[in-house]
Amino acid sequence: MTADPISCTHHCPDGYLYELNGTLQTSGSVSCNSSTAQWSHMSRGNPLGELPKCAASITPTHYLTFVDMSFLGSESCPDISKTQLALTTYFSGSSSDSYSCIKGENPACSITEVKCSSSSTSLKITYNVKQTGDLKIPVETFSSQITADVKSKNLKLTVNTVKRRKRAIELTGDTSEISGPTARCEAGAGYVGTVCVKCPIGRYEKDGVCTDCPANTFSNTVGSTKCNDCSDDLKTITTGSDSESDCTALCKVPDMVNGYSYPASGYTVSDKTTVYTHCKDYYSVQHNILQSRPCGQLDSTKPDFPNCYRMCKIVHISDSMSVTDKSVEINSLLAYKEPANFTCNDEKDTAICANAGQNVSLYCNKVSIILLLAIIAGGTLLLTVTMVTVYFLCCISGKKKGMARREETAVEPMLKLNVGLGGVFRGLDEQTYNLADQRSDEDDESEDKKKETSF
Repeated sequence: MTADPISCTHHCPDGYLYELNGTLQTSGSVSCNSSTAQWSHMSRGNPLGELPKCAASITPTHYLTFVDMSFLGSESCPDISKTQLALTTYFSGSSSDSYSCIKGENPACSITEVKCSSSSTSLKITYNVKQTGDLKIPVETFSSQITADVKSKNLKLTVNTVKRRKRAIELTGDTSEISGPTARCEAGAGYVGTVCVKCPIGRYEKDGVCTDCPANTFSNTVGSTKCNDCSDDLKTITTGSDSESDCTALCKVPDMVNGYSYPASGYTVSDKTTVYTHCKDYYSVQHNILQSRPCGQLDSTKPDFPNCYRMCKIVHISDSMSVTDKSVEINSLLAYKEPANFTCNDEKDTAICANAGQNVSLYCNKVSIILLLAIIAGGTLLLTVTMVTVYFLCCISGKKKGMARREETAVEPMLKLNVGLGGVFRGLDEQTYNLADQRSDEDDESEDKKKETSF
């Protein structure tokens, strides 16, 4: 991960579009939140961050402009077919060029789907202007002219009736609302505004619109008019599935302690979806525990669950000259239960992060051979000097008995001194002590010989 958000732009090939929130686009951008490892388009409904599917743009079969008008002049609806004829007659007979698409022998436009409803004050008539051919004048101009005629009260319809007493009724346009034009497409395609697109995989055409396949269904064919059901009680993660492999056993991503996951905790995914654990700063998963694995293998009650633990820190090295492994340094971090392997005086040694968050100190526990020999030599020299000193003290007294007593007395402090030295040399090999005792015996024999000579 990086400190700054990552942004990516996705594009559709030429001639392809994708729908997003009711509009068609050819490209879009998404960004990644580096603190949560989540992309901006990911959600519970899109846990894996699927990008919109591009669809081929195709020619519409026709266009429809919907007109909603209210008329004054009657309290009851006239015959629908005669009302439709009256509307066609008005537009085709108008002197305005704005209605040119409905004029001529083979007009590009026609009036369709006429409906009527009445109230105590007016009639409401709705209809579509259907365009099936090319237009010299855009249909938007047609719509604008209707609005102008209604506003000026110039739009008047003469509707013939079957009643004998009244041959026709006059209807004057009072208000109008117009929407469109919108495209209409072939089967298996949907319209968005004035554009038709083939329904891509994962979607199907329903009532002229491309719609995501419902949950637990899928469509792996472009231009589908229906979706296929999953088999064997398998389910899909969300809607819009485009492959039978999307039918699977489901798994809910568990919560992560001191970290977060991708996909996010709480999202429902396939039991085969790999879940990645990301720990916050100075935390990591336990040593030798996998940081990513299929969702179906995650169980927070088991010891191999990838929880995040605070890392240990190496704060002390007893003798930096003895540690020859450059990878072990002060302030280095260790994962929970991770060993720090280092070399101390040519001997392999290890320290372990036994408790999460503890400070770790490294010590050289084994004494080198050179240091051991130095200690033995120093101890031997100290013992010799001590015995010589005691001997001269005995000679100064000048009395044989006193000297004898002093010899006996001198042995005791020497033995005590020897015991004290043994405390100093505790932990050394038994061979070291034997060497010291052997040299002490040799010194005693030498002293006895000197005494016999002096006497």
